[in-house]
Amino acid sequence: MLGVVLVIFLIVYMAYRNGLIAKLKGKNQVLWVLLTLVAFWMFASLGGFIVLQILISTGQINANDYKAASETADKLNDLLTPFLISNPIHIITIMAFGMGGYLLVRYILEKMPNINIPKDNEGVV
Repeated sequence: MLGVVLVIFLIVYMAYRNGLIAKLKGKNQVLWVLLTLVAFWMFASLGGFIVLQILISTGQINANDYKAASETADKLNDLLTPFLISNPIHIITIMAFGMGGYLLVRYILEKMPNINIPKDNEGVV
């Protein structure tokens, strides 16, 4: 349970950081926070798909069992949870893909030009 809380805290913090960068660039802060959350989710899903394909291709998960379990979320959860818990590298891989989504959004934001904020004393003789 603590791990889930820490992951949620990490995701929220990453979205907050990208929101601050967007604010410095003069962009809509809420939009870039949402883009960060969506990118994290999409890339983590891609990582989960890759881990699942590796588990199926190595024979750790039977493809027929996966097809039968994919009808309901409970059955799928019961099938995949032991494989994800038994080897933490699977979870780390999925989270690393999610971090890649965050870093992609951050890279796009950092390439944008900064807005020029005039200083208070500028132009005063």
